[in-house]
Amino acid sequence: MKVLSTFWQFLDSKKKITFFIIIILSIVQTILEMVGIAAAIPFVTLLLNPEALSEIEIISNFTDIKKYSVEDNLIVFFCGIFFLIFLIKNILIFFTNKLIYNFVFSLRSDLFSNLMNKILHQEYLFFVKKGVSKIFNITFNEVNIFSTIFVQPLIILFTELFVTLGIIFLVIITGNKDSLLLIIPVIVFVILL
Repeated sequence: MKVLSTFWQFLDSKKKITFFIIIILSIVQTILEMVGIAAAIPFVTLLLNPEALSEIEIISNFTDIKKYSVEDNLIVFFCGIFFLIFLIKNILIFFTNKLIYNFVFSLRSDLFSNLMNKILHQEYLFFVKKGVSKIFNITFNEVNIFSTIFVQPLIILFTELFVTLGIIFLVIITGNKDSLLLIIPVIVFVILL
């Protein structure tokens, strides 16, 4: 937790707002991921057994499936909805990732600029003792390591954590406990990687 508070101190107000926007987009991405998974069930049901589609309560509330037939473009309708959901989700993922990379690049630039500003205002003997090339090399490497090995994975971890929790929530809501038993080992395996 101390690491997160230290990270939070590095951010100025504009970067904090950008970080919150990334979190909000991650939550929206989670919702779209859950809708995409939920949309796959009726689509697969329609392809495998069109009559069983009327047994899905949510779909039967929206429309009377019995008056449609497969020939009446029901497959095209569900394909269109399925494609639209995944298109919107992937566009959002693209923009979220672009925002994450821009955020990390901006943070790296600001940190490097601040460190260089502090280093350049040191006494002459500081440079003689340490060596200019060694100072700049260490500074550049440490800023890169911090931004690409800590900040970027931390943000991606939060995003993936939201998606994972959303999928678990969806499985719990649907009442399919057997699926939850299958998902938990996969999640533990992914976390351990």
